[in-house]
Amino acid sequence: MRLDAGPYILEQTAAGWIASLRAAPAWSGSGGSPQAALDDLQRRVAKGMEEGAARKLIVAALLAVPPELAALSRQADSARTVAAPTGRALQIKVTLRHVRPPIWRRIVLSDTMTLDTVHRVVQAAMGWTDTHLHGFRKGNQTYALPSRPEFDFGMPSVDERSVAIGALLGRPKDGLVYDYDFGDGWEHDIVLEKVLPPEDAPSPLPRVVAGKRACPPEDCGGPPGYEGYLAAIANPKDPAHADLLAWRGAGFDPEEFDLEAANTALSPRRPRARPRSRTPRR
Repeated sequence: MRLDAGPYILEQTAAGWIASLRAAPAWSGSGGSPQAALDDLQRRVAKGMEEGAARKLIVAALLAVPPELAALSRQADSARTVAAPTGRALQIKVTLRHVRPPIWRRIVLSDTMTLDTVHRVVQAAMGWTDTHLHGFRKGNQTYALPSRPEFDFGMPSVDERSVAIGALLGRPKDGLVYDYDFGDGWEHDIVLEKVLPPEDAPSPLPRVVAGKRACPPEDCGGPPGYEGYLAAIANPKDPAHADLLAWRGAGFDPEEFDLEAANTALSPRRPRARPRSRTPRR
């Protein structure tokens, strides 16, 4: 089979098994054989796991093994492969963490959409301006642009341009985290709600189908800063009231959400701002 990192996922549990195998004689070559190591890996992954998940982890682990085991993987049967995304429509819910009442968007998109494009869709749907760094997380694995080493967190990131969202979200309730603006620390939960049959998917994709509440202002200081911002603009006696109105203007309604405007922002003709790194306003 062809080994292509794009459709495969290396999960936290698989990484632990790989680490233990590297310390084993079968792995190091001082005893046993590469085939024994592969067999041991298969037993560890498959034990107590649903068949599809076991296949996924087995193939993902093979992508990280030495050349002799990679050669063995080319002779593996098709049961060890993981199907690439096929163009299904995924209904996802994006919810901003640590903000109450919740700010969320429901979006339908293709499972072949790569994470760099998912980033732009979330930006438009939420109402952000794409002026800060971003990244994705699933378990202990991070996904980011190669030019963004700030998102390593002690381990290499996978290039987000090479990973389709359908490779990470395959079943309802599967999820990942989207991080935006590491200064303010906005975290978004992305959860797969359901896979839609073609006849039920809206057109064109991607499309925002529902949502609640306005996106917080950029550079307001993250969830605690946003809470303080709302309190201050609602209270003319607050010492920060006048400054905040001068900074962002009057008329911000935290309960407002415009579905039509969110979908207009998804237009490919929408100009993209250049990401920047800056100290957030507190």
